[in-house]
Order: sequence, then structure tokens, then C-alpha cells
Amino acid sequence: MFAIAIFRTGSFGEVVLASVAINILQDVVPGAHIHWFGKSATLGFIKDAFPASHVHEIKPGAGYKANIKIVKEASQSFDIIIDLQRSLRTIILGKLAAAHFSCPYITWNKYSIHRSLLVLQSRIRGRASGADLMPVPLTNRYAAMANCTQKALLKIGIQIPEHIVSYKPYINTGHSPIPKTIAINLGALYAGKELPLYKLKEILSYTVNNNIAETVYFLGDESKYTNAEILAGQHKGSIHFYNLCGKTTLWQAACILATCTFSISNDTALAHLSECVNTPVLMFFGPTHEKFGYRPHLQNSKSFSANISCRPCTKGGNTNCRYKDFKCLHDINLLPVFDHISYLNTIYS
Repeated sequence: MFAIAIFRTGSFGEVVLASVAINILQDVVPGAHIHWFGKSATLGFIKDAFPASHVHEIKPGAGYKANIKIVKEASQSFDIIIDLQRSLRTIILGKLAAAHFSCPYITWNKYSIHRSLLVLQSRIRGRASGADLMPVPLTNRYAAMANCTQKALLKIGIQIPEHIVSYKPYINTGHSPIPKTIAINLGALYAGKELPLYKLKEILSYTVNNNIAETVYFLGDESKYTNAEILAGQHKGSIHFYNLCGKTTLWQAACILATCTFSISNDTALAHLSECVNTPVLMFFGPTHEKFGYRPHLQNSKSFSANISCRPCTKGGNTNCRYKDFKCLHDINLLPVFDHISYLNTIYS
């Protein structure tokens, strides 16, 4: 019986995308003992979504000695260590663990240099027009991690079935879409990535006034509770609203998203979670960029952004905007958004 360790200590969004590794392992190596090493905040989601997996906390504040002890005590042996974080900490821990268990260690290509070059290009160009030196988008993050996982299996002599072309992150919540039910995912890791409230008001009004939504769930952390109340206040009495900001776990949010015909989201974890439960997402990019590899991948999902040359201005979106106007978000045209919402309505109504 194979025992496989996965290191992924990043944010919720990255963890959701990295869960594709478990999809692959459970399919190709049924019965394998999968051990997931991550931050405590994300472990509950992995355990809820994949009950057969074993989860272990990597403590950022602890030293290497304490954390390698956690890895050693997790299993008597590992057949391979798969590092889907690729930080200095996980590289050292992974290689120490691989030496202890006498097994291979493998990690993935994060395209960090390419993303830095994209930011540098935008910084140099500013808002002046100019040739795009990197016109081809980077490999989607989940695809890069899926590729690493498949290479890991080949490394330990497990052949990938010929019928398998590619894997996408998928979580089975046991729920199905309910007509005229949507979710609006508020907030983001950084405030500079959030679509302005007035634009969300316009989008919500379009769905309500055109009888596209009868039930709306607001998801996000507790800091967005007031914004959800403002949005809902426009249409009280004409539609069912559920303000769940700050009231759900990531798994509970996944179950809610699975009941929706589509979701509306900033570039954030809930957008990726929506696609994981097979719910199309309308995803908005501001200071970040679709080329980074976080773009939506479902057939009926779609991304929206403003075509200005100063983006992306950072790799993670933690910016105060050097022009002080967040034009990248304010200039997003909502007409294509309305068109796509209408298109989705014809599919799911």
C-alpha cells in the first residue's frame, strides 16, 4: 500500500487548487494513504472534502526540528514526498523527510520568475500603450500542480492510464444546482482586489430585475457582512437573501456554492471553490492578471478585467495603486458581464 505525502501550506485559494493532487491519487492509486501537510486553518477543509486523507499541521512559527518530527511521526514510511508549496521551508522539510524515509522528493514549477517579469513589464509601461512581451498566459496553477503529481507517480513506477488527459480540481458535496439560485462572493485577500460596491449593485440589480435570481447567498468573511446588507437592502421583499459572511467554514461554503447555478467573485479562494463544485463563476481581475494562472477553467465560467497596461502591478494584489484610482477595477465593462449572466440563465433556467 502506497503512502504519499503532500506539502501545501499556502492560502485557501492555493489549497483549493492543489486539491487536484488528491483527485489524481484517489483515482490512479486507490487505497493509497494520502497525508496532507498544511496550515491549521486549511486542514479542516481538506478533511471535510476528502475524509479518507490524513491531515497534519505544519507550524510556521516552529523550527525545522519540530516540523520534521511531525512528518516523521505521521507514517512509518513514505513512498514519495510531493511539495506543492515550494517555499524555502517546505523544500528543506521535504528534502529532510525524503532523506529520512529514503524516498524521492518532487516539487512543481510555480512560474515565479515569469510572474515577476509580468509585473516588471507592467511597472515599466505604466499606462502607456506598448507591446506585450508575454502574450501567452502561464499554465493554470491547478494544471501545473496536477502535472507535478502525475510526474511523482511515474517516479515511483505508477503508470498513468492512457485515457487520462487532464485533471481539474473537483469536490463532491452531494448537492445539486437549484434554478435561480446564485452566490456573490464578497471580499478578497487584499481590499485592492475587490470589485467596487457600486458595480456589484448593478450586477445584482440586473439579475433581480431580469428574474434570473430568486435566491442569493452572500459569502465572505465577517468584514463583508455590512456590504452584503447594503446589497440586499436594494431588493428586500422581492427576493430571498442569505447573508452568510463570516458564518461558514470553507466546506459549508462549498456545499452552498454547489446549489448555485453560478457565482460572482473577485480573484479569490471562493472563485476557485465554486469551480471545484462544478459551479460556473464570473471572476473579476483588477491588480492581478488572468495570465498568472488563476483564471477560471470551467466551460461556462468567464473572467472580466480592464484592458490597461499597468496591470498586473503585483503578484498577489497587495497594492495601494500607484495612480490612486484603481482604474483596473472601475474600468471593467459590465455589459459583457450582463451578457454572460443572460447566457447562463438560458442554460440553467
